[in-house]
Amino acid sequence: MPLTPRQLRMYLLSVAAMLLIIVIGFYAYARWRLHSLGRITAGKLSTEVSRSTEGFTLSKSEAGHTLFTIHAARAIEYKQGGRAQLHDVGIIVYGKSGDRFDQISGGDFQYDPQSGEVVAAGDVEIDLEANGQGSLRPDQAPPREQKNLIHIRTSGLTFSQKTGIASTPKHVEFRLPQASGSASGATWDSNAGILTLPAAVNIRSTGPHPSQVTAARAVLTRSPHQAVLDDVHETDAERDMRSTKVIVYLAADNRIQRLQAEDLKAIAHSAAKKNAEYHGQAANGEFFFDRQSQLQSALLRGGVGLDSTGDQPMRGSAEDARVRFANRHWAAIHAEQNVHLFQSGGGSKNAQGTELIADAFDLLADPRGVPSKGKTSGAARIEIQPAPSPGAPAGEPTVVTAGGFDASFSSQGRLKALHGEPDAKITSPAPLAGQPPRVSTSDSLDAALDSHGAVATIVQNGRVHFDDGSRQAFAQHGRYTPQDNLLTLTGAARVQQADGNTTALRMRMNRSTGDFSAEEQVKTTFVSSQPNPAGALLASGSPIHVTAPSLTGSRASGMAHYSGGARLWQDANIIQAPDMDFDHAHRVIVAQGSSAQAVTSSLVQNDSNGKQTPVNVTAARLTYADDQRRIHCEGNVVARSADGTLQADVLDIYLQPRGEANAPATPSRIEHSIAQGHVLLQQPARTGRGDRLAYTSADQKFVLTGGPARLPQVEDAQHGITRGDRLVFFRNDERVLVESAGADRALTETRIKPK
Repeated sequence: MPLTPRQLRMYLLSVAAMLLIIVIGFYAYARWRLHSLGRITAGKLSTEVSRSTEGFTLSKSEAGHTLFTIHAARAIEYKQGGRAQLHDVGIIVYGKSGDRFDQISGGDFQYDPQSGEVVAAGDVEIDLEANGQGSLRPDQAPPREQKNLIHIRTSGLTFSQKTGIASTPKHVEFRLPQASGSASGATWDSNAGILTLPAAVNIRSTGPHPSQVTAARAVLTRSPHQAVLDDVHETDAERDMRSTKVIVYLAADNRIQRLQAEDLKAIAHSAAKKNAEYHGQAANGEFFFDRQSQLQSALLRGGVGLDSTGDQPMRGSAEDARVRFANRHWAAIHAEQNVHLFQSGGGSKNAQGTELIADAFDLLADPRGVPSKGKTSGAARIEIQPAPSPGAPAGEPTVVTAGGFDASFSSQGRLKALHGEPDAKITSPAPLAGQPPRVSTSDSLDAALDSHGAVATIVQNGRVHFDDGSRQAFAQHGRYTPQDNLLTLTGAARVQQADGNTTALRMRMNRSTGDFSAEEQVKTTFVSSQPNPAGALLASGSPIHVTAPSLTGSRASGMAHYSGGARLWQDANIIQAPDMDFDHAHRVIVAQGSSAQAVTSSLVQNDSNGKQTPVNVTAARLTYADDQRRIHCEGNVVARSADGTLQADVLDIYLQPRGEANAPATPSRIEHSIAQGHVLLQQPARTGRGDRLAYTSADQKFVLTGGPARLPQVEDAQHGITRGDRLVFFRNDERVLVESAGADRALTETRIKPK
């Protein structure tokens, strides 16, 4: 995870403190030894003012200001030109402006004029402190209140006047109010202005969020005024950060102006989520600070990456990123060049993943430094990865594109919504090879993500258009759910296919399987390209219309199921039922009634005068196949015409072929029919009962037969009942022919006189 503002701030403060300590401490100490101690020992002691001086004190002033004072409990010069020693030394440095109160003390200092070396035989302690009141107080009194005191402690310090180099191989320690640290050895080249900490640089910050910074080596230079640290490692309770090289650019007053880091890598742990871990990296990082050493901005280059683990894994990357900070938190990030932000739906093993890809992405934070909203620039898209299937290769993603996306985040910083416009588009992969993809377009779209980071819904608004290659859908609004691949259309919804179209107030389409459903004011119009002379009920070239409150359609079977009260008609042929299945490709109808409503159909037949009269048929169930020209009715079948009513358990009606000469609006005509089971024929002048009744339209003849245990019969109110094995009668006259299957077959003709 990239450095958070608080983490980076603590790190930079620690580095700044170390640099300030070392630069001021060694510079002041070396300058004193170079320009003062040499003169003291080489002048006063070498001229043999006294071989042993008790209570030695020396000060130097310039322009009325004391620059420094030196006090030693005892000074000894062993011989002319020989070594000199100062014991129990205390030095106070006031600075040219009198704004310092730096104190340097040590037990023993030795000076060798032959070699020009000054050696601190024991420990050396340095206290560095600013004194804002010093220039106003002629008595050079210490500050009334110690603030930001910097303390340095080391030993074995050697300074050479010939080379201008001060060094110690010993352990160096420093302490300041917010941090303390150490290093193994130190070298100060006063001529080149270079301070080197060769090994084991260690800084420990204090406060509510303590951290520790280590470096394998540190080099500070006076020109340019900067510090270079190698193999930097920073840790605290929540993170672990490493960089192979850090360069700190300093102002004249040692404040940090800019910082560069190479090969940044970080690991952070969430305090709120114990199982969450963040991994961040960047090839190069550059950080900028204001005059108060507050971090203002950062520029990350060369491949910026972020990965998180846990219940809600996330992955982000970009070639470059610029970060702006405010109020001690990051405030904005501008990422560009191949920006990727991936969130995995970690709630279940079958959860989908969501990835935002853009040329550039701007991310804003709330005052807490938590992402609040974002915006893409240039080309942008969302890729929705399908849920993995065990043992199956990864499927193609559903791709969502738009002119631009606006992103919003939850209070925990999770991506929760995306708004895209203009020219919004959703492209789902084809279910089978060789098929076109499923595409829906609209003016705008809004994607909502669930608590696990997976896309829950995508709502499209304005001129919604869906196309799967063989079917198109239109609406004002669309709602897509990736989990079940359903697209719901509302607002003048319409589905258009090569053979017709369907309208409804609301439709649902499965973008993967092609299945769809419609609700409220459903109407389908099927367009037949050519009439079928061999067909009958649905054989003309006229459109076939179906209305119903509800519709479900299967792409695989080609069957459309209408429910809630369906009505199908072509020309004058009408079928109505509570539920109806219709296969337009094969002209097959399966209609199912209910206890409250039967299936009804309307046909025509020739009456006794040769004129066409309507026939209305009701049943519990009706099936029709146009290639067979047969209407099969079963369950409480009732057929009503102008000259009678027929009841039966089963009725099969065979229709005449439409032929070439029939006008399009001509209804289908009955060729013949067969009724079976509890047959009851009621006509104005007679009633017939039997188990089977066959009727042929050409001669308008009825043939009534019975079962093994019961003979058929025809009953007339005036002449009584006629029975026989087989009764034949006609619509056009009142004859009844009786046939018997016995040994002495008899034929009886009964003529019923009119009243």
